[in-house]
Amino acid sequence: MKIRIHELAAKKFDDAIEWYDQQSEGLGKRFKKIVANRIEKIRNNPG
Repeated sequence: MKIRIHELAAKKFDDAIEWYDQQSEGLGKRFKKIVANRIEKIRNNPG
């Protein structure tokens, strides 16, 4: 299944990653990885 992310959602996601990195080094990377894993689960099991 192909997942499309709306342009505005992608921008907000990038902003969130940056915000998390400002809170604690590496936290944005962890956040991105968690979200990517959840998207992959949806892709593999769209329900």
